[in-house]
Amino acid sequence: PNRLFPLRMIIIMLQNTVLLLLIMISDSEISHSYKVGLLISSNNSQLEAMEKLAPFSIQRFNANHTSHSNESSSLFPPSSLPSSPSSPASLPSSPASFPGVELSLSVAKYTGTSLPSIFRATCDLVNQGVVTVITPDGSNEVASAADILTSLKVPLIAVIATDPFIRRSNRTNMLLFAPSDEYQSRAILDLLTHFKWYEVAIIASNSNYGLNGGNSIHQRLTEERNFIVKVIT
Repeated sequence: PNRLFPLRMIIIMLQNTVLLLLIMISDSEISHSYKVGLLISSNNSQLEAMEKLAPFSIQRFNANHTSHSNESSSLFPPSSLPSSPSSPASLPSSPASFPGVELSLSVAKYTGTSLPSIFRATCDLVNQGVVTVITPDGSNEVASAADILTSLKVPLIAVIATDPFIRRSNRTNMLLFAPSDEYQSRAILDLLTHFKWYEVAIIASNSNYGLNGGNSIHQRLTEERNFIVKVIT
């Protein structure tokens, strides 16, 4: 159910945060506490859910790694989950054990898609000493934050960014969960080919997601000589 999507998303983010921490501290002394940053737009439709579930996820992680009870084998035992019309088919277990390690959460919200606001919020998290930043925002915002965080060697975990051109050689600290729109372009090409729709108009939103996704589709169509792209808007 859609109501469970934010919970599943945060579970995945927390587990990958743990894995990132394991990589980061593998060659150094393990600290007892790490601060995780949540970067989110005030316009994000998941803002309310994230503000509630992110602290809940941190709390469950800490309980799992400081408790020796039987429940500690599962990061999110069923009894701990918020009430819901139905339960997920399965919830992932904790991928690693870090006895004595505790996470804390810092949340930085920015206004709309304003670049200065994104930069300020990102720098605010860095100044608070976060070891990684998680964001459920789109490709435009992720690209802006990534350029700052990569230069400071702070990992950025992006949940829904799908821009096929967001991956660059200089953005080495960025982890993308969602598959690239490049796969969507391939699927659209296969669909058009199957139905023999060879005259195509491309309509895209005025954003990195729309423009770069549209360019990716256009490039694939022009490589196939059977297609005629009449309109791009």
